[in-house]
Amino acid sequence: AQCGVCIAAKAHDCPHRRVVKQPGEAPVVEIDYGFMRSSAETDVMVPLLVAATKATAERKGGYAYAMMSRSKGRGDREAILGLVRYLLEAGIAGVVRLRSDPEPSIQAVAQEIAALRSPATTIVEVTPKGSSSSLGAGERMIQAIAGQVRALKIVVEEKWEVRVLTSSAVFPWLVSHAAWTHNRFQPVQGSTHYMSIYGHDYRGDVHEFTEPVMARVSILSNAKLDPRWAIGIWLGKTTDSDEHIVATNERIVFARSVTTLPAVEVPADLYANVMKWTPGVVEGRARGRERGGELLDEGAG
Repeated sequence: AQCGVCIAAKAHDCPHRRVVKQPGEAPVVEIDYGFMRSSAETDVMVPLLVAATKATAERKGGYAYAMMSRSKGRGDREAILGLVRYLLEAGIAGVVRLRSDPEPSIQAVAQEIAALRSPATTIVEVTPKGSSSSLGAGERMIQAIAGQVRALKIVVEEKWEVRVLTSSAVFPWLVSHAAWTHNRFQPVQGSTHYMSIYGHDYRGDVHEFTEPVMARVSILSNAKLDPRWAIGIWLGKTTDSDEHIVATNERIVFARSVTTLPAVEVPADLYANVMKWTPGVVEGRARGRERGGELLDEGAG
């Protein structure tokens, strides 16, 4: 046995023992905040609300959720509602164990999710203070999302010759798209996280993030002279209806049909003109809010 001095000076934390997964156990989802900013002096640190499923006896873990949060805790209801919908997307409609650290703001998020999911059962679990390894899946997901965010940021900056900051209108879309691509295309043990949930590979059409496109838009029934297609840039797809999200000069459009815009027809000022909308979540659908402006009516494809 070690003496008290040796224990105080050299002893390690108790190891986390591997738990044998049993069929029928309630799924575990770990949630936490990650933080990002660039090296620019004017940039600010912003929180990202991130979630990850843990593996069960029936399926793999690692299904991701990520959204830039305008504030920690209950202050950003949009991010919390997005996480509630994420649980359904991940195939979790019944009992779920929602695990987080004891930090008050993330605890407030867990409690709000439990209230919103009622009458479905949400078991809120809290890890020991200072034990980051107790949230291993969440910590790894923060790292994975951060890497994908950096990759997409490079794509945007090289394509449009702009500097992307956390305050840029494109940044929240970029964070959400990082999780969307992780779930559908990140290989894990010979398949994807999407396949582990839905039983098949993702089959939808995909464009490069911020690629110039034309999207088919809805028009008023009596507006026969108005164009059926609008020029914009591609910001990803919705998780529920799998519609394309396209930023146009007038609004954010959710379109079923999108086609690539030929390079010779791309306006030089396209990015500057259309990349002015930040995402909001209202009644289960992403909508565009012009920076400093009011919520706009949803555009349907």
